[in-house]
Amino acid sequence: MEGQDPIQLCREFLQQGKCVAVIDGLCSTNDWDLIKDAFLAKPIKGHILVITNEESIAMYCAYSKNDVINIQGLEDEAALKLLTKTWRQGVFTRVVTTSNEVHLSRLIIAKCGGLPKVITAIGKYILHETRRRHSISHVRKHWILLPPGLHEIIKGLLEHTYDEFMSLLETNPMFHSLRGLFYWIQSYFHDCPDSLKPCIFYLSIFPSSHDIRRKRLLRRWIAEGYSTEENVEKLFADFVKLSIIQQQSPSRRGVCQFNGFFREYIISRPMQDNLVFELDGHCSLDSQRAGKHLTISINWDRAKILFESMELSRLRSLTVFGEWRSFFISADAKMKMLRVLDLEDTSGVTDDDLKHIGKLMPQLKFLSLRGCKDITCLPSSLGCLRQLQTLDIKCTSIVTLPPAIMKLEKLQYVRAGTRGCGSATPKDNNGAAVAKTPPTGGDGASTSQALAPPPTSAGGKSTRQSPPAAAADDARTLSPWRIRPHGGLAFSWVSRFCRNEIVSGAHDGVQFPAAATGGIRRLKALHTLGVLNVQGASGKVVIRELKKLEQLRRLKLFGINRTNWLDFCFGISGHCYLESLSVRLVDYKQQDHPFVLDDISKPPKTLKCLKLYGGSVQVSPVWIKQLDGLTKVDGEDLQLTVSTQLDINNLVKVPCQNMFRRICIKAIQDGELRYGGYEMFDSEHPPWPLHSEPFSAAKVLKIDCGSYKLQVVLEKFAPKYIEVMVVHCSTTNASLELSGLSNLGELKKVWLKGTYSDAVKQHLKNQVAMHEEKPIFKVYNQQSSATRPSAC
Repeated sequence: MEGQDPIQLCREFLQQGKCVAVIDGLCSTNDWDLIKDAFLAKPIKGHILVITNEESIAMYCAYSKNDVINIQGLEDEAALKLLTKTWRQGVFTRVVTTSNEVHLSRLIIAKCGGLPKVITAIGKYILHETRRRHSISHVRKHWILLPPGLHEIIKGLLEHTYDEFMSLLETNPMFHSLRGLFYWIQSYFHDCPDSLKPCIFYLSIFPSSHDIRRKRLLRRWIAEGYSTEENVEKLFADFVKLSIIQQQSPSRRGVCQFNGFFREYIISRPMQDNLVFELDGHCSLDSQRAGKHLTISINWDRAKILFESMELSRLRSLTVFGEWRSFFISADAKMKMLRVLDLEDTSGVTDDDLKHIGKLMPQLKFLSLRGCKDITCLPSSLGCLRQLQTLDIKCTSIVTLPPAIMKLEKLQYVRAGTRGCGSATPKDNNGAAVAKTPPTGGDGASTSQALAPPPTSAGGKSTRQSPPAAAADDARTLSPWRIRPHGGLAFSWVSRFCRNEIVSGAHDGVQFPAAATGGIRRLKALHTLGVLNVQGASGKVVIRELKKLEQLRRLKLFGINRTNWLDFCFGISGHCYLESLSVRLVDYKQQDHPFVLDDISKPPKTLKCLKLYGGSVQVSPVWIKQLDGLTKVDGEDLQLTVSTQLDINNLVKVPCQNMFRRICIKAIQDGELRYGGYEMFDSEHPPWPLHSEPFSAAKVLKIDCGSYKLQVVLEKFAPKYIEVMVVHCSTTNASLELSGLSNLGELKKVWLKGTYSDAVKQHLKNQVAMHEEKPIFKVYNQQSSATRPSAC
C-alpha cells in the first residue's frame, strides 16, 4: 500500500467492503462537503461515522434526523470507573484505591464535564507520571510488593491535576490528543456573537457540579439584560445542544449543570474576558478584585476586612453560597447598581438583614430568598424596588405579602409556598454545611451544594442527596371508598396524601394583605404567580381580581373551596394567555359533591398543563376538548364524566386521554348509552387499535344511575384496562341493564352502592358471574337517598 493515494485507498475500502470510517472532530459543513465529494461520489457498502461538537453540523451530514445521536456526558460513577481503570493499568490493577484518592478523583471528574476523551487523557497522564517517577520503563507483572511511596505519588499527582487542571491540559504535551477540543472551544468563542458571550461567562457563578434550577438561571439572564422573555428559552436550548449546559435525568427536567470542562476553561481566561469574581478559600488583601458579578463560595472564610475593602459600586449581581453575614449588604457596601441578589439556600439570613433593602439596592430586578427558612416577613422598604421583576420566596416562613408589593408594577414572577421544601441544613463542628436535603421547586427542580475542594483547601465538604421522593406514590393506589366509623359509607376519592394533609392541617402559599386586595390589578406585568393562598377572608376578592391580570401564564392556587369555587371560575374564565394552572382544593368534607370544571364558562384555550389536587373534580368531554393545546393533566381525583351519547362520542376528541384515571357514566334521563362502538369514530379519529390505546390509565369506571332507568352497553372499544367498576343508584325505582362486561378484560372488582332494588343487585350478580376473570362482587347495605348523595 506504500505509495498509494490514501484517499483513493479509503474510497475503495468503502465501496468494496463492509467497513466503518470514523471522522472525529468535524468542525464545519465545508469540510463535510469536501469529504462527501471525495468518498461518496459513488454508492458505498461501508458506513461513515461522524463525530462533531455541533448539532447543526451533525444534522447537515445525516440523511435524516433519526441518524443523529446526541451523546451525553458520562455520569459520575461511570466517569470515576473510567478514570481509575485508565491509570490502574498493568501492575497498578493490584493497587487498592484509597478513600482520599477516590475523593480527589471525583473532584477532577467534576471538572471534566463528563467528556470521555478528557477523562481518558488524564488517566493516561497519571499512569505515565507514576511510572516515570518510579523509573519504571515497563510493567513488571510479577511484583509481590508495591513500590514504596506509591500512594503518596498518586495523591500528589491527583492534587496537582486538580489545582492546575486547565493549565496542565493546555500546555503539557501529554494532552496533545485534546488539541482538537481546545481548537473547537476557541473557535466557538471567537465566532460567538458578543451578545452570547456574557451568558456563557455568567454561568461560572455557580460552583462545579452544582445543580442549577433552570428557572433560576433564566430569570437571572433576563434581569441582567442578557436575554428577553421571548428568546431566553431558545438561548437555553442552544446551550444544551452544545453541551455547555447539561440537563439532568428526565425525572429532574427542571435542573441543569454548567459543563465542568467549559467552566474550568472560562475561569482560566484573563480577568478582562471574565465578568465573574469568586471569593473562595482564603483570599488575601492583594487579590485581584474586579468583575461585575461577585459569587461568595461556601468555602470562603468570610473575612469582613477583605469584603469591606472591595470596590462594589459597579457590582451587578451578588450570589451567596453557604453561610450569611450581615455585612454582605450593609450600608457600607454601596451596591446601588445591583440588579441581582441571589441568596437561594443561604443559611442564617434574618428579617433584619433585609430591613433596608429597598434603599440600599433600588435598581434590583431579581431577588431570591428561596430556602432562607428564618425569613418570616418582607420589609416595607420592598416598595422602593420599583424595577423588581422576579421575587422568589419559596421555602421561607413568609405567609403574607406586605402591602408595599402593590407598588411593584414591573413585577413579573412571584414564587412562594412551603410545599416540598426540605429540612434545614445540618452543620459540622466547623459550622460548614455537610449535607442537605434540597428543596424541590414548583418547576420540578431541586438545589444542592457542590463538591468541596481537596482537603488541603480551606473549608469543608458538602455532599449531595437526591431530593425527597414525592409522597404521591401511595396516592396512586386506587382506594375509591372509605368506611365511616358509625356505619354509613363515604364515597371518597381523596388520595392518601391529601388525607394526611387533613390531619396535619398543612397549608401552602402566601396571602395578599386584606388592605391591599383591591390593588392586585396594578400588577399588570405579572405572568407567573404561585402559590397564592386564597383561603382567608379576603380570598374571594383576590380570586376575582385575577381576571384583571391579563398577562398571567402560570398560576398556582391553594385554598379553593365550596365558598369561593364560583369566584375562581369567574377569575379564570376567558384568560387569553394562561398556559399552566395548578389548584389545590381544601373542601374535604363533601367529596361526594365534586367540583365541576364546566362552571368555567370560557375555558382558557391556551392551557397546556392542568393540575388539580385535594378534592373530587369532574369535567365533561365537551368542555375539555376546547383545550386544543393541553399536553398534561394531573389530578388523582379528576374524573371524566359523560352523561349523553354525544359526550361519549366526543371522547375520541379529548386531549391527554391517557392521563385520566377515572371515567364516570352519569345518567340525566332514562335511555341507553353505548360506550366503545364504531359510531364514535370518523376519518379524523379512526378506531383506536389502529391509532392508539385510549384512556390506558383509566382503572375505575363508575356508573351512576341516579333515579333513572339506564341501559349501558360496553362495546369493543371500551377502556380495556378498567379494574374496578362502581355502580351507584339513588332510589329503588332506578334500574340498570348492563351488557358487554366481558369487554373489560382486566376487571377485578364490581361494587354496588347507594339505594338500589333487588333486581339491580341480581342483574349485576349474574353479569359478574359470567365474566371470565371472575371479579369480586361486593354489595353495600342499602342507604336512604336522603343520606346518600350521587356518586359522581
